[in-house]
Amino acid sequence: MSTGTPPQAPGVFGQPQQERQSAPPSPTSKRGLIGGVKSVASSALHIASLALADSEPVEAVESAISYGKSQLELLFEQISHQTLARDAITILKAGSEGKTPPLDDRNMLLEKVVVMLYSLPPDSPVGTSLQNVLIRILWEDIPKPPATLVGKYQAREADGSHNNPFLPDLGKAGMPYARTTPNMHPFPENLPEVGDIFDALMRRDKFVPHPSGISSLLFGFAVLITHSIFTTSHEDLTINQASSYLDLSPIYGNNGEEQLKIRTGVQGLIHPDVISSNRLFLMSPGAVALGIVFSRNHNWIARKLVEVNQNGEYRDWNKLNDEEKNAQDLAIFNLARNINCLWFEEVIFQDYIRVILNVNRTTSTWSLVPTGEIKSLIGGQVPRGVGNHVSAEFNILYRWHMAVSAQDTDWLEAQVRKWVKKPFDEMTVDDLRAVWDGMNSDLGDDPKKFTFGGFKRTGKDGTGPFRDEDIVKTLTNATDWIAGAFKAR
Repeated sequence: MSTGTPPQAPGVFGQPQQERQSAPPSPTSKRGLIGGVKSVASSALHIASLALADSEPVEAVESAISYGKSQLELLFEQISHQTLARDAITILKAGSEGKTPPLDDRNMLLEKVVVMLYSLPPDSPVGTSLQNVLIRILWEDIPKPPATLVGKYQAREADGSHNNPFLPDLGKAGMPYARTTPNMHPFPENLPEVGDIFDALMRRDKFVPHPSGISSLLFGFAVLITHSIFTTSHEDLTINQASSYLDLSPIYGNNGEEQLKIRTGVQGLIHPDVISSNRLFLMSPGAVALGIVFSRNHNWIARKLVEVNQNGEYRDWNKLNDEEKNAQDLAIFNLARNINCLWFEEVIFQDYIRVILNVNRTTSTWSLVPTGEIKSLIGGQVPRGVGNHVSAEFNILYRWHMAVSAQDTDWLEAQVRKWVKKPFDEMTVDDLRAVWDGMNSDLGDDPKKFTFGGFKRTGKDGTGPFRDEDIVKTLTNATDWIAGAFKAR
């Protein structure tokens, strides 16, 4: 499949490459194009002077394009109004800038333009350019390479790979971080201690409530975002063990093995209140409760898909053999996962970003909507489905520790004191690792049994869902608690 430039038309309109030669002007070409389709301008210079003598054709073409009209429609309108000679340069300019909007095949424009081109004489001064515009429009009408493929490529893999089937590793978990800004200067030999820089510039000396009264729940949600796209390897700090997509990987896992641990294997469902990531269960209770909300939402979506059973796509589970059950379970799981991730992204665009930009208390209803088709007069359509790959710089900068609420700070300090008795000012990286190891050992390695906040799961074996009252209480507290102000020292 070629992704290069479209083939070029012959250098002289209507003549094969091997027959390129100077041809004497034909009698027909001297009549100009004003008289009709078969008339041709006597020279390109004359066409240019006519086109540039009046700004109206330029404005008309640009206005029409801005309303989504294709260049071929414009071209044919110019012909029908007998103004092609005057507007030829304008049309060619429009054809050379950006991609054409989709054509309305019901108007038979392609066929009409091809017939018109056949009617031009071989030495037409505009024929070659118009032909090249036509070829370019035909070439760019279908994206190359395609944005996606059918079949197994309808959903990303568990590790985020094959979001773009032609760049399968772009955004995949386990890949190195991207680098946005290349290093342009050598590192100095003598650098200050990292701890000294942090203490002098970034360490929070005291809690300051956020002046707008932002809820700590916002930053519990920020934890979900952070953990969806950042999981730095402890063995190799250049490796991101999470995918680069907002795919709720804390819930669904970063690879196929982790994903299988949370799935029941029946009708696309996952285990009750399950979250794959043990890291998330080590975060503040509000963040865990939000993760459980999206975990429950997956199962609600999966059940609704089976209940609606659009177009009879899903068969009676009890009448399927093992192979058919596995296929149907995977199809429902992937679709429910995709829908759940879209809801997650909707919360980001409709609520989260509005609060970060401090417009949540304004009368404006504006919000980012990046899911629609975006067209541009200059650049053509914005590509879709190319993929994403997060950078090391973004990982460093996307931190919200200064905004942790006073209550969440107390909770975290209590967790640390269980494992390390030193004053916080004297703690080392090894001490923090000891805290991490201790909290992980308490948590265990079975996602179905992970607990948080002192709450217990229901069920005899401790693998059932949490009580609704406990989840509601946690979310209510996180909503009531005020986050810290956006500030360094």
